[in-house]
Amino acid sequence: MQARTDRPFIICIGAQKTGTTWLFRALGQHPDIAAPPVKELHYFDHVHIGNRALVRRMTDVAAQIRSEFPDLVARFKAERTLPEDPDLARRFTFAFGEPSDEWYLSLFPQKGMALDITPAYSALPASGYRHIGEMSSDIRLVFVLRNPFDRILSQLRYRHRPDIREYQGREKHELSNVTDEELLELARSPGVIARSDYATTLRRVWNEIPSERVFHFFYDDLRADPVGFAQQLCGCVGLDPTLLPAPQPQRVNATAQYAFSDHVLNEVRNISEPLVEDLAQLIEIPASWRS
Repeated sequence: MQARTDRPFIICIGAQKTGTTWLFRALGQHPDIAAPPVKELHYFDHVHIGNRALVRRMTDVAAQIRSEFPDLVARFKAERTLPEDPDLARRFTFAFGEPSDEWYLSLFPQKGMALDITPAYSALPASGYRHIGEMSSDIRLVFVLRNPFDRILSQLRYRHRPDIREYQGREKHELSNVTDEELLELARSPGVIARSDYATTLRRVWNEIPSERVFHFFYDDLRADPVGFAQQLCGCVGLDPTLLPAPQPQRVNATAQYAFSDHVLNEVRNISEPLVEDLAQLIEIPASWRS
């Protein structure tokens, strides 16, 4: 049975490669934010898509805990007793618990506005957004949008980073060893396109969550003025911007640039242009997206 809560929630559904890691760290400094033990909880994509990201993350956090706190882990296994420290207890719950609505809600500190930033949520089916909307009666859904052309290229670079390939259990190699056709196969894949098809995401979201609770922002503004962006977002979702410590403007989790061939650039442009035009039917987009 689905759990319900009256506590306020901010759930950022992406998009991937739009500065969400930086945003999680920035908002996490606000005194009225209740952040979970890890960014990207992947709960709703686990339930509604069968994404393996949650299982990988739980496994990683469990390994860290076993290394750091072997005695507490032994006690937990023997007595099912969580550590007294509440932050550590939530890490244990995340790593060793059984995913459910109750489990998900227990991952956030009791006071403040709960924050879940998981870019994979941008590809949820309608049932996923319905689930989010029904879980909390006080939801704020945030969607940060980046020019699909730039976002797809960034994802191509990211997916071929040696550390990311290793984490995902794939063979490590340099991006320069990947053929154009291999890159374009990834660019055309349903998963990559779904994370750039903002219009489809918004239509699904608006059908399940009242539009006044859905806030979209542009990555262009974050890059131009990170501090101002964070303060504006706080004001929109009901957080006092004056209580937000000045966040560091540096980019986080950035991927090295790469000179793609003209063939790849042209094909990615052909993929992204219809996505841009579809979105433009719903909301006003930055003029630079069409240049």
